[in-house]
Amino acid sequence: MNQTTDPVTSEQILKAVDTVKQERPVYTKLLDFYGPLFLAQEASTARVRIDPIHLSDDLLSAKAEAQLPLINLPEFVVDLEEAKTVLGEICDIAVSARSDIGDAAKTLKTRLEGGHIDISVLVQSVLGDSDAQLRTAAAEIGIDATVLSFILYSSIRPSLSVCAADLSRHLQQQPEWHQGYCPICGSPPILFVLPEEGRRRLVCSFCWHQWEVLRIGCPFCGNRDSGALKYFIPDGEPAYRVNLCDGCQKYIKGIDARETSHFVYPPLEQISSLHLDIKAAEQGYQSGIPMALPE
Repeated sequence: MNQTTDPVTSEQILKAVDTVKQERPVYTKLLDFYGPLFLAQEASTARVRIDPIHLSDDLLSAKAEAQLPLINLPEFVVDLEEAKTVLGEICDIAVSARSDIGDAAKTLKTRLEGGHIDISVLVQSVLGDSDAQLRTAAAEIGIDATVLSFILYSSIRPSLSVCAADLSRHLQQQPEWHQGYCPICGSPPILFVLPEEGRRRLVCSFCWHQWEVLRIGCPFCGNRDSGALKYFIPDGEPAYRVNLCDGCQKYIKGIDARETSHFVYPPLEQISSLHLDIKAAEQGYQSGIPMALPE
């Protein structure tokens, strides 16, 4: 079954961030930035207004038969005015909490407010995964391309979430989806979650949709040979585990909601478990997703 998620409250995020800071103080500075960022994104999600994407019954049937996602990334609908608003908020957060990208964020906001940036073009470069277009735009603005990509993506994530939630209604009538890529947009998973009840859920790395899959299997290569599938649980952190695949040498991090004391908010879990990425890399495994965003 594919999952729709309930609205996340600011109180849930604040409590979860505070708990992680107490349990893993090394992430305090990082979360001083990401905590307010998450709050801004969730507040933006409530303000997003987009038109639903229409998919015909024939198209849905064809996609289900071919095991194709509902849409491609450029087909996401983005509330550009809201994206522009939250982009400015994210720039302010970066200036106050992240000295390493603060200067770039300040420059970006100044250019945006001055009318020197066409946000629709920048958004399409993110949706179209156009590195060349992003690099050109970053050079014209005078900031690093990775920082520009990060801030842009962060500003459209609320629209992506709303769009994915709307599209998920089509999945209720579709056959069960056990593929390792997102049924909404086809992106690879960033995490898996073991809920208190039910099967393992993969979390999309782009639109953050969640979908249920079988507990055993590599989402990146489809390997189900138990002899080639391993995992490790970090010392002192029983709620976390990292699944390793010897078939493709990739890994995916996960959290067991039954073992954690705080609300499971996937974006927080991703950024506050970077030590697990390091440990997996030390064992010779690679992330199944790009790791180019500033952290």
